[in-house]
Amino acid sequence: MTTMTEQHDRRSLALELIRRKLRTPIIHLHTQIPLADIRDWYREIHGRSPSSGLLPSMSTLLPNRNSHIYVSLFAAIYRRVGGKKVLQVIDIHAVMEAWDLFSTLTRHVRRKRPADLTEAWVIARAMRAKTATMHRCSKCASSYLVAGDSKLPPACPICFAVRQVGKSGRSNKVMKRSRLR
Repeated sequence: MTTMTEQHDRRSLALELIRRKLRTPIIHLHTQIPLADIRDWYREIHGRSPSSGLLPSMSTLLPNRNSHIYVSLFAAIYRRVGGKKVLQVIDIHAVMEAWDLFSTLTRHVRRKRPADLTEAWVIARAMRAKTATMHRCSKCASSYLVAGDSKLPPACPICFAVRQVGKSGRSNKVMKRSRLR
């Protein structure tokens, strides 16, 4: 039997996740509130029905190296915010905190993935399920995510981007200056 305080906490969490437009099955998973109630609240708050359909896969989130950089950045922030426990359970509060920090850090950057809290949650789920793991680059020491179902080779996206910039004819001086900042 749940207490009134626990019920309030679950409803508050559900409302916060609805405001952030997290997919309704995920909200149900973390709050155990009936899906019908969550959908009604979603319609009341957003004035439309919640999105339906399949959740994105990690391969969808990693279509190219540019997305790989940002997915890896989110994963590193989530791991830092949530600690080692995020490898055993999805900490929805850590997902939200990491998403907020990631969004703040990348608000002036044109990126496609991760695009929203649902995609951030998918990354957290893949880390918990160990279908995606963090690796550290032996050359630049950056952390990056390797996903088993990704079409991208398991290599550091930062080093790949640096090599691409070098091939495009930009000066090595520019690259050295940008690393110093």
